[in-house]
Amino acid sequence: MMQDYQAQLESILDSLGRIRQAMNRQSRSLDASIHLTAPQLVCMRQLQVAGPMTLGALARRVHTSPASLTGLVDRLERKDMVQRRRDEVDRRKVLVEMTKSGADVLAMAPWTVQDRLGLSLAQMPPEKRDELERAVGQLAEMMESPPPDTGEERHKSVS
Repeated sequence: MMQDYQAQLESILDSLGRIRQAMNRQSRSLDASIHLTAPQLVCMRQLQVAGPMTLGALARRVHTSPASLTGLVDRLERKDMVQRRRDEVDRRKVLVEMTKSGADVLAMAPWTVQDRLGLSLAQMPPEKRDELERAVGQLAEMMESPPPDTGEERHKSVS
């Protein structure tokens, strides 16, 4: 029974490692081909799909904090991929929008891990997608949650 658990744990960790490696390869490829990082491309794709939005809205769409996104948008702005502008209705709001240069670069962007995943998911039966979504969601929750209190000390503090 314990061997089954250990083999499953190793298989899951191996799969997570393969996902990380695929994303790292993609990031290096993007940087070499269009001089963007994967997170920059993801942000630009969100702007392409949803149009101009506030930094906070963009941060929610790409699952990061506005503080983390500020530097990324600054770098995209320096590359003339995006621009910030005041909302015409509510002048207190600043919107991030893609520039013509950004749209041109995005049109040349290679397929990403997310693109391939999306195509593969679209071909799966809905019930299999639901099952996968639940399993991946559970995995993310397990990895984000604090370790359970087993009564055993895992790491001893160093004085």
